Amino acid sequence: MMKNTNADLGQSMWEKSLKNRKGFIISAPSSGSGKTTLTLGLIRAFSEKRKVQPFKNGPDYIDTQFQSLSANTDSYNLGTWAMSPNQIFKIINSADDHSLCIAEGSMGLFDGVLKGKYSFTGSTADLSKLTGWPIILVVDCAKQAQSSAALIHGFKTYRPDIQIAGVILNNVSSARHQNLLVSEITKTKVPILGIMPKSPDIEIPERHLGLVQANELNDIQEKLDKLSNFIKTNCDLDKIEMIATTIADIRKTNEISRPPAQKIGIAKDHAFTFTYSHLLNSWKNQGAEITTFSPLNDEPPPKYVDFIWLPGGYPELHLKIISSAEKFKKGIYNFSKLKPVHGECGGYMVMGSNIIGSDKKNYSMAGIFNLSTSFEKRKLNLGYRVATVQDPFFGFKKKDILLGHEFHYTSILEKKDPSIVSVEDAYGNDLGLLGSKSDCATGTFFHLIGSFE
Repeated sequence: MMKNTNADLGQSMWEKSLKNRKGFIISAPSSGSGKTTLTLGLIRAFSEKRKVQPFKNGPDYIDTQFQSLSANTDSYNLGTWAMSPNQIFKIINSADDHSLCIAEGSMGLFDGVLKGKYSFTGSTADLSKLTGWPIILVVDCAKQAQSSAALIHGFKTYRPDIQIAGVILNNVSSARHQNLLVSEITKTKVPILGIMPKSPDIEIPERHLGLVQANELNDIQEKLDKLSNFIKTNCDLDKIEMIATTIADIRKTNEISRPPAQKIGIAKDHAFTFTYSHLLNSWKNQGAEITTFSPLNDEPPPKYVDFIWLPGGYPELHLKIISSAEKFKKGIYNFSKLKPVHGECGGYMVMGSNIIGSDKKNYSMAGIFNLSTSFEKRKLNLGYRVATVQDPFFGFKKKDILLGHEFHYTSILEKKDPSIVSVEDAYGNDLGLLGSKSDCATGTFFHLIGSFE
């Protein structure tokens, strides 16, 4: 008998650890059905008795912030459009051994875009197919009764390659309403795992296309505890836990992304919050050192780092403070003359010459780019993006293909610096040459998720 090589042993240990990750996915027929509320409550409730690893399907930054607080551990994004199967399994494997994995879907169960580089649409259903994790469907019953059964039956049978393992009924108004629902839904043979009454006092405020940021709510821990108690009262946690299954596919994975430098400085405060845990962890696993600084506290970037990253967030809510943060602006400007600085979306705008706020006032920014942007007239820019590198940045070479997304309400008034990427949307439409470069600085509205393998 041949002895195990180190590679064989590593693979065996990896397989063993991944098989410990049992999980399920919370989805719904559409947005606004209550899946975020349900997911946060389940995460907090299960966290009281075991390790929970939360995930979010798609590129959403804000839901993961709430999930991290609810589980007291980092939440990770998963997405079959912008991530390869290997990258997804690498992220899942980052969970602690024997964690219960709870993933929140995006939009409706089958909603996605055209098939991406990996022949997936980014839908929650595709994530379920890839992982083998079953679906728990939360249905908003506020404006329907027996018809809910037809909807559930349709979702159950639409794609035989995934499993609808249970349903949770939301916004049930009365005992009569409940009886009407249960009498028909039982005919679908989909187990009812919970019945949640209308409860407006557990809702979390929203902004744009999602929730406000977790760090903006002073009472967030109390809200999460309230959600947990609500879920424990109205859902069968034992049955829900029994639904969880182990991952369907086992394979060896590589790190997700090369770190852009050995020592990395990242802007982090209420204005700069949009970073992906899977990228940061991948860099740390490869030996990168990460430190943070706060532009809102007028902190200049650390001089000892090799690379500065200004991520996205909500700088438009803090324009007056950023405009007056002279130490930060001078520090980041001087740094960009000597070492690389990269800005994403909000960070990119702050590296420009000025921003016109929604109040129509002109706020001076760092002046690294000849870039003027405005929030005066809101213009939604949203969707997945495929970016081909034209001028190396962020550790990527020319012609590298990057996958990510764009989400902002900004208009560009003036842009004079050379571009760094050519960009297409998820449907193959050419969006042109985008982004900016000046000295050692680069920036783009494009939020990086990963690179094409």
